[in-house]
Amino acid sequence: MSHWRLRPLDIPLFILLSAGAVIPWTLPEEPGTVVVIVHPGGELRISLEEERTVSLEGPVGETVVRIENGRAWVVHSDCPHKICMKMGRIDSAGETVWCIPNGVGIRIEGSGDDGVDAVTR
Repeated sequence: MSHWRLRPLDIPLFILLSAGAVIPWTLPEEPGTVVVIVHPGGELRISLEEERTVSLEGPVGETVVRIENGRAWVVHSDCPHKICMKMGRIDSAGETVWCIPNGVGIRIEGSGDDGVDAVTR
C-alpha cells in the first residue's frame, strides 16, 4: 500500500486550481435584455422590460412563464417533478431554465448577444 506524500509542486498546483475554480464567480454578470422562450411551436423573443405572462402547450400539458421586474421564471407547469419551477428567477445573460418534459426553455440574452461565442480565422 503506497502512501501519498506532499511534493514541492503540489501546493502551487492546488492554489492555481483553486483560483481557476473561483474566477467565474468573480467576473461581472452581463445584465440581460431579452428573454428567449423556446417551445415546441417555435421561439418567442420578449424584452425583459416588458411585464408579460406567456402560456405554452407542450407534450405533457401547459407551462406558464412570467416576465416581471427584469426577471423571468416558470410559474406553473404540468410536468411531473416541477424542477423548472424550482429553478427560480433568472435575469442575467446566459442563464437558462428548461422544462424538459414539456420541451420549453427560457434563455436570457444580453444586449450584445448575437449567438456567437467566438470567431476564428
